[in-house]
Amino acid sequence: EVVVEALRTLDFGSKIVTVRPNNVRSRFFIGDLEAIVNGAPNRFHGIVLPKVSGPDDIAHVARLLDTMEKEAGWKYPLQIEALIETPRALLRAYEIATASPRMVGLIFGIADFAATLGIRDFVEDQNQNFLYAKQGMVVAAKAAGLHAIDNVYTKLWRANDSAERVAEVEAGLRRKNEGAAKLGMDGTWVIHPQQARIANECYSPGEADLANAK
Repeated sequence: EVVVEALRTLDFGSKIVTVRPNNVRSRFFIGDLEAIVNGAPNRFHGIVLPKVSGPDDIAHVARLLDTMEKEAGWKYPLQIEALIETPRALLRAYEIATASPRMVGLIFGIADFAATLGIRDFVEDQNQNFLYAKQGMVVAAKAAGLHAIDNVYTKLWRANDSAERVAEVEAGLRRKNEGAAKLGMDGTWVIHPQQARIANECYSPGEADLANAK
């Protein structure tokens, strides 16, 4: 109800707005999807689908959206981004990326991916430790003509932290995203507004990049 109210009443300007429901195998999934599609027609742009295991998940959701959008009076089709969070999903990433015309992007979900591999520390040196997984997802996304989005950085600074601590956290955020951009990621998830400035800087071309391209 809160999500639907936000979609119906807040002005998001020109931003692309997506909603992440529960995964397709959750008993809450259908209720989530019905609530947002029926409750806020033409007020958002896409679905972020978690825990995707294969192309059948995408095809299933696409069929549901076909029916729900028609009944709710949508004027455009909702798009789908898929979270790649398991080894199975990584191995089938290209199939997932091409499972529906609604597909627009793949997102790397590092926490759950690390958990399925039994890896405890996924924050430091992640672009090296998860190189195969990240670049594999990027290759699959780009081969399908989709965008590739990197995972969140889970460290945040607090209001009472020292300047040194803030600088340390921000340096880690920048290091992660600069490395991910070099792997071909087009952007990243953030989990707090304090991360947005650095994230935008890491994925936006600088003056030297623009001059070189010209």
